[in-house]
Amino acid sequence: MSRDDLLDGVVWRVSSGEAVYRVLRDAIIRGELPPNARLREPDLSRRLGVSRTPVREALRLLQGQGYVERAPTGGFSVVGLDAEEVRALYGVRAVLEGLVAREAAQHVSPEDADQLRRLSREMERALDSSTDMLEAGGQMHAYLRTMARNRWAVALLDVIYRHVDRVRILTTAEPKRREQIIAEHRRVIDRVIRGDPDGAEQVMREHILAGMDSAVRAADRYLHSRRPPRETSDPAATVPEGGDPRP
Repeated sequence: MSRDDLLDGVVWRVSSGEAVYRVLRDAIIRGELPPNARLREPDLSRRLGVSRTPVREALRLLQGQGYVERAPTGGFSVVGLDAEEVRALYGVRAVLEGLVAREAAQHVSPEDADQLRRLSREMERALDSSTDMLEAGGQMHAYLRTMARNRWAVALLDVIYRHVDRVRILTTAEPKRREQIIAEHRRVIDRVIRGDPDGAEQVMREHILAGMDSAVRAADRYLHSRRPPRETSDPAATVPEGGDPRP
């Protein structure tokens, strides 16, 4: 299947800046638009079948959230994540996720305990799939955020996740790391179910920081495997190969 075929089934529905933004953001997170990839308004407009106005709006949104930056020669390019930035993101995430785990342990109910045990079993069944593992783990973290009832922590974590997800998906590609994630999640769930705020916060921070080490290695491998693209007017070099816009 050609790149055109992949695009034809998806992007013809894109008609607003927000929709174009979601397509490009998801492509950046999935790595389909790698670090340093050039994004030019005319190419994107033609390939997505929209005017340049929504493309321009989408690029401004992406720039505001740190996904792209102005290129010296014009247009935009995808921002990379180096080891220092990954460590900074995970450091902040460890504090916030630790707080969420603490507050979840303070509010745990019998129904919450049952749900957390179910999510733990789902993660174990996802051991052989990196994407399934990422989804199952995300559901567990999302449920803890709901339990914590701390909207400010949730809002800040949403910002962090926008960038962490760019490397987090790479870490679950390692089978050994997936096994470690399951064990770490079990420890978090155990402390939360026990109603142990101190223990829940500690093991959650340890879990996130263990993920940081894996993410730094994954980001380093990924960035070194991708050379900056050559200057080109070929839109196929700068447009994602698909992916439904998500709210």
